[in-house]
Amino acid sequence: MRRKSGFTLAELGVSMLLLLLVLGLGVVQTRSRTIKADPKALAMVVAAELRGARAKAMKEGINVAIVFPSNDGQVPHSRSSYRLVGTTKGRVDRFADYSKESQALLAVASYPSPATTQLYAPSPYRPLPQLQDWPRDPTKDYIFMFAPDGRVVTNDLPTIGGNYHVVVCGGLDYETTGAPTGTPTMTDKPSYFALTAIAAPVSIVISPGGAVSVKPGLDQGDELPTSGALPAPPAPPTTPSSFPNTDPVFEGVNVFPEPLSEDADSFDAVLPLGIGSYQPHLELKVKASDPEGDPLTCEWASEPITGTEPGTFTVPDGPLRLSSDNVFVWNWYPPPSAVAGDRFRLTCTVKDNLGGTVALSGAAAIDVEMRDEGLIVFERPDNWGSGDFLWQVFGSGPPTRRLEVSGYSPRVSPDGTQIAFSDGEDLYFCKINGTKTKDLANNMYGVETDPAWAYDGTRVVYSEDLGSGPQLTRIGLHDKGKSDKAEILDVNNGWVKRKDWDDTVNVAQPATHADWSRDGAYIAFENAGEIYVMEASGANDGKNIGVIASDPGNDQRPRFSPDGQTLMFISDRSGTAQVYTIPVGTYSSGVWGDPTTILQRTTDGLEKVEAVWSPRYDSATGGDILYTAKAGSNLSLYRAQMPTDDVVTNMQDFRLSNLRNRGASPDWGP
Repeated sequence: MRRKSGFTLAELGVSMLLLLLVLGLGVVQTRSRTIKADPKALAMVVAAELRGARAKAMKEGINVAIVFPSNDGQVPHSRSSYRLVGTTKGRVDRFADYSKESQALLAVASYPSPATTQLYAPSPYRPLPQLQDWPRDPTKDYIFMFAPDGRVVTNDLPTIGGNYHVVVCGGLDYETTGAPTGTPTMTDKPSYFALTAIAAPVSIVISPGGAVSVKPGLDQGDELPTSGALPAPPAPPTTPSSFPNTDPVFEGVNVFPEPLSEDADSFDAVLPLGIGSYQPHLELKVKASDPEGDPLTCEWASEPITGTEPGTFTVPDGPLRLSSDNVFVWNWYPPPSAVAGDRFRLTCTVKDNLGGTVALSGAAAIDVEMRDEGLIVFERPDNWGSGDFLWQVFGSGPPTRRLEVSGYSPRVSPDGTQIAFSDGEDLYFCKINGTKTKDLANNMYGVETDPAWAYDGTRVVYSEDLGSGPQLTRIGLHDKGKSDKAEILDVNNGWVKRKDWDDTVNVAQPATHADWSRDGAYIAFENAGEIYVMEASGANDGKNIGVIASDPGNDQRPRFSPDGQTLMFISDRSGTAQVYTIPVGTYSSGVWGDPTTILQRTTDGLEKVEAVWSPRYDSATGGDILYTAKAGSNLSLYRAQMPTDDVVTNMQDFRLSNLRNRGASPDWGP
């Protein structure tokens, strides 16, 4: 075999390409078997390795490269390859020693060809990822890196006829040569070699788009003399475990919903117990990174501090998928056996593919406590007079939390994850912690107030005033704020689609403070001092509109019991506004229910403004209610026990820490 230096492309008249050369026309005797050279078989193996790297890059959104060792550019041939993976840095995660199956060599060389040979020039409108600083350890080995979009990037390896080539063969001779034409992208370019003889070649063709194919012979090449030379290959790469590795690091862990202020000193999260089909859960969002850019995986575990079962983890939207920015999102559900006061510890472990580990455990673990009552959301004037803000408190009492949301008439969604509210003009909804506020109805002309959720959380009914008085309107959350999708209540025709901004209703105005029963059967609303009920499901949706509890007094703020069978409202029929209830009953001749079944539930001298049920109220055994009453010049929240058929007992001032007892428009979430 001869080697010369100083040749140019013009002198050689040959093209540059990457050659994977499988040598071994002879036979090597081993202890257990005979290893033969089979260029075609090895070409299929290497092509599969390249295709697998491309598939991994596209599936996981990371860069993946197959690299052929060359003694750092000193020789063009090898009998092995290794794989680099990573987003910002390429790390070795596996290697292949082909000498165990065949006499194989890897080489960069040129050979005579009529096709154009040059460096690849990508479109300026679709730039390729930069390879210069991507390998963690700089190298002149020959790199084929697949980007997340499937395209291939090399360390200035030439193309022939527009494609890269890897040639598998049974023997070769070569010599050094100059670089191909074109603009290089690497400051530390690989070495270039030229073939002068070859035996039994098979070509692996790689397009710039990343497609890999196998063709017999030298693809687009002239015939070369046959070679029987078997130059010694460089040593195979070391195993991945021998490469230095740095552990991943946590960049942030977010828990939703977060604990209220004073709870945060003792717990990282507080959850209410489930009711019926409602099962509260924690959303756990972990952001991590790896110094070398290794791909990461995330695992959670839970253990009961009190109780016997650990709870379960699920991943939203199916199997765990690693995002391109290393953000992991999991859900944790408490066990069905959990009771108030149970505590759990959640731990997290993030691993890279080379064994690096970082754990969120011990003092850094997520501690969770279960509460027996859900969150209450209410409005309260800001101390500085900048409007009302939304606040939260658990049904069991303080601590409280002020949300960074200014608004009125908050309503908690049936699943406890969102709040609908009005800012006095427009309707919005946000997550239960006050983030990600969105316009619900997107109506630039009307004034939207008093939202109420549908039983399944898919729609909202509210009051809308387009200039002629409030009318009852409902819209689906799936309509994404398109106001032309809204339905308006027509007393004669039920719900009708809005036609234009002048649409009005035939119900006597105003129509405000609606409530939707938890079973979806009824909607109640306030109308000129009377309470109306209508059916809200099936064929009679929007029909059988009738008054309930009619009286010369002023009736307002209707609320359905959790089972939908009883209506609670405020009335001044006894002089001072107090809390009353009535069974919904049946509809007949424009009237709902039996007026003789009305019960006055509060009798003290405080003027009541509105009242809400505990979501755990049972019509058969009774339960708690929460109401707003005027105490001097302030509105205060009170909690009381309400039996099934008598006045409330154990009325307690629901003291709200340092809020001076001011609070209005409460809603009690699950």
